[in-house]
Amino acid sequence: MGKPVLHWLYAGKFDDLVPLLYLLAFSPLIMGLGNALNAGLKGMERPNAVFYGYAASGASTLLIGIPLIVYAGLLGAVLGVLVSAAVYTTVLGYMLVRQLRISDSRAGMKKFARTPA
Repeated sequence: MGKPVLHWLYAGKFDDLVPLLYLLAFSPLIMGLGNALNAGLKGMERPNAVFYGYAASGASTLLIGIPLIVYAGLLGAVLGVLVSAAVYTTVLGYMLVRQLRISDSRAGMKKFARTPA
């Protein structure tokens, strides 16, 4: 369905880019999951963990995305966006799981703490 709409909107100028748009459509899905993890970490008052996600995403763009653009052109740019989004989401997922484990272990320790007599 997307190809006829793209052809109609842009008078056929970008018909050869439709496969790239299908790939690029995964970016909002990946980033949506990452943004939900971002909100969870901010709600747990862990903005430093969110910073690590953004920093890893930026580093992956510089180290992987730019070389992909140089060697693969427009396809490399699309793949770079997807890699950056995947790194962002993966790091935030790791940080959230780590934070939940820390919270669980602290809750377990409170159970065995001495209570004043």
